[in-house]
Amino acid sequence: MKQVMKNDLSEEKISHFCSNFSGKIVVKSRVTSTQDYAKQVLEKGSLEKELLVVANQQSTGYGKLGRAFYSPANAGIYMTIVLPHKTPR
Repeated sequence: MKQVMKNDLSEEKISHFCSNFSGKIVVKSRVTSTQDYAKQVLEKGSLEKELLVVANQQSTGYGKLGRAFYSPANAGIYMTIVLPHKTPR
């Protein structure tokens, strides 16, 4: 009998386990891709702090070199971390 994980993803719970992470955490139940979501955030303006995008499911997730990434609901944690670019003075 297959056991299904309960979807307990929340910004509060992720923050608890990432106590040293001072950036913004965004948790979504479903996205096309966490990378695409992060790119949309970046298109709206510059990033001053780190960004962590976490999803329970991706409909068109992709990995290295654009390879398709199977990411069904309740089967894993799918995430993208974006670090701000700091220009040297």
